Amino acid sequence: MGHRIEVMSDGSVDLSVKDGLATKKIPIRVYNIDDDSLGPYELEQIQEILTDSISEISTIDKPVVTEPPKDSVIIEQSFRPGVNDPDGEQVRNILSRVLGREIGNVSRSSQHLWIGDLIPKNIFH
Repeated sequence: MGHRIEVMSDGSVDLSVKDGLATKKIPIRVYNIDDDSLGPYELEQIQEILTDSISEISTIDKPVVTEPPKDSVIIEQSFRPGVNDPDGEQVRNILSRVLGREIGNVSRSSQHLWIGDLIPKNIFH
């Protein structure tokens, strides 16, 4: 099962958007860590490494967007299984060095907040 850390920059979500992409500037970063042996202290260390405490907020094993707007959906974009994930591999290497032990695979994905209809009403005739 592993763990998941979600990181969102301050101001990256524009809630004034009524129909369309609300994460225009910076998407929400998601790190999926395939390692059930990580304890609470190690997860907090990892969270500190992955988060800029001045301009970002993050969560461990829960969504960073706690109350999405009505009629919205979060779209997650990630690499397909088996495709090289250079960001995930680099994060895994750094975390292993900091923790002083090897950890499981890390994959990185991005979340985008979409407000309104995903399919325009006039697409079908």
